[in-house]
Amino acid sequence: MIPKVTVITPVYKAEKDIERCCRALFGQTLDNIEYVFVDDCSPDNSVDIIMQTLEDYPERKPFVKVLHQEKNSGVSACRQLGLQNATGDFVIHCDSDDWPDVDMYQILLDAAKREEAEVVCCDYMVECEGSSKAIRFPDKYVARPSLGTDPIEGAVWNKLISRNLIDRCGAEFYHGINLGEDFGFVTPCRVMSKKNAVVHRAMYHYNQMNQNSLTHNYSKPYLMQVIDLAKRTEAYFIKHGLEKEYEWELCNMKFVAKMYYLVFSDVRDIPFWRSLFPECHKYISTYNVPWYLKLAAWLIANGLSPMGNLILTLKSKIVHN
Repeated sequence: MIPKVTVITPVYKAEKDIERCCRALFGQTLDNIEYVFVDDCSPDNSVDIIMQTLEDYPERKPFVKVLHQEKNSGVSACRQLGLQNATGDFVIHCDSDDWPDVDMYQILLDAAKREEAEVVCCDYMVECEGSSKAIRFPDKYVARPSLGTDPIEGAVWNKLISRNLIDRCGAEFYHGINLGEDFGFVTPCRVMSKKNAVVHRAMYHYNQMNQNSLTHNYSKPYLMQVIDLAKRTEAYFIKHGLEKEYEWELCNMKFVAKMYYLVFSDVRDIPFWRSLFPECHKYISTYNVPWYLKLAAWLIANGLSPMGNLILTLKSKIVHN
């Protein structure tokens, strides 16, 4: 029997949260699910916990695959390996520290059938220490994606995607890109889908507990992955003749990809920022970013780098004080 849905879960240093994730996955109300776990050479007991938890769900055993990377390769490679081994009519992802509602995949599959949709999105919950916040998928971006990189549009875990669509549009997880890698996969699917739909229920729980500040994890080599992702995404649109239709969206995407080189003082590189994607500068006033960043970016783009740098430096001092 071909599974209706394949759930792909990368696994690395997940022993703290993986049992909760597995119980939510194995306890799904949808019977016809295939589970693909991809072990990225995790040095802890994550895989053992998966197998121990599975003992409580014997009916799921025939539908569970645990794949092992030969070397630690990053989340993008894990997602791609999982995709290559997925046999479901639809594919969705679940991160090992997050968890879905137990009826999430049944509801998404029912919506896909009812709406005859190739992509079905849903809202999600941000789970922080002592608080939860629902994030609603914007209706205006269901049929036509904004190319926004926020999780609501760019993540893979709140989108059920037809396998036929994935094969037809050639969507893949780019090798070596592990920051925003899901955006590079989701975007071609959403753009090329015959129909997208949304379920307005927050069914996925995005775990942000005990997370380190992202600014502490940014480095120039790491951020270059975001630049590479923007270039590859634009190349996909050009290949399929969509670059004119999505000109503003692509410029906005490129501006967001490079804005870290202005925002964070540790990696600030004004000459590099100015030379990168100069075509997006003409729309600076229209991007949804803070006013000080628009002003600084405009000044730098127009040859007034000292003034732009002064604004950024003052803003950094205000934030730190």
